[in-house]
Amino acid sequence: ADSRTPVVKDEKIDFFERMNLEDRLYHLEKAMKKASANLEFEKAGLFRDEILKLKNQLKKKKRLA
Repeated sequence: ADSRTPVVKDEKIDFFERMNLEDRLYHLEKAMKKASANLEFEKAGLFRDEILKLKNQLKKKKRLA
């Protein structure tokens, strides 16, 4: 393919990328809650920051879909 030829994204890849993000969000949220319950607030805050980044990525992907 020529470098000037637009690449069409495969819908299946987008679906799996989105699922991967959602799976990571699920596990990060569990880890954040566990850290918070253990009074590890700095650790919970780091998980929260990562969750917010992933949620923004997910929003962008849904907007582009």
